[in-house]
Amino acid sequence: WEYYQLGVAHFFKFTKVDNLKAQELLHKARDLDPRFGDAHAWWAYAVVLGTVYWDTEPSQPLLDEALAATMRALETDDKNAVFYALKARIQLARRDYDSAIEGNKIAVDLNPSFAAAHCGLADSLTYLGRYDEAIERFERAIALSTNAPQRWAFYTYGALALIFKGDFEKAIEWADRAAEIPNRQYWTLAHKSVALALAGR
Repeated sequence: WEYYQLGVAHFFKFTKVDNLKAQELLHKARDLDPRFGDAHAWWAYAVVLGTVYWDTEPSQPLLDEALAATMRALETDDKNAVFYALKARIQLARRDYDSAIEGNKIAVDLNPSFAAAHCGLADSLTYLGRYDEAIERFERAIALSTNAPQRWAFYTYGALALIFKGDFEKAIEWADRAAEIPNRQYWTLAHKSVALALAGR
């Protein structure tokens, strides 16, 4: 339990060093208690974020292990909305968009106020070109996330959906909102830069 709590604390600092520490601590929790579903699910998510933002080398075996970890978590509790949402995150990283959508829908059904699940659903819809549906879900995630540590991501990924849709000015506005949140990542600036360029600015 202590390794898990420390791992999650490092996870939400959103730095390369803290992500690696989160992976280490959560893996230790998995080893100590193979039936500890939270440790499996959050380790998998930490690994995937490490591949997206920092230096964890993405590979098919690693993504397979991450997916298996979330499935193990669900074996311990198949009514846990977080486990479904984190499994969907792994499926999104594997480009299995339809499965990611279904997993996030289950998470939302289990917990309609779960902002991250709405965001995950929006991300998956974005990559299928369903931009209006995606933006509606991002807006729902933002409305539900007054104190969420990932609020910056809801705006940032929403800005990406708006870029794909061709609404560059609104994408810039969303990126600016994300930029005001202290723990935002470099994707916020990257999306704003792209939107500015496409808007001719």
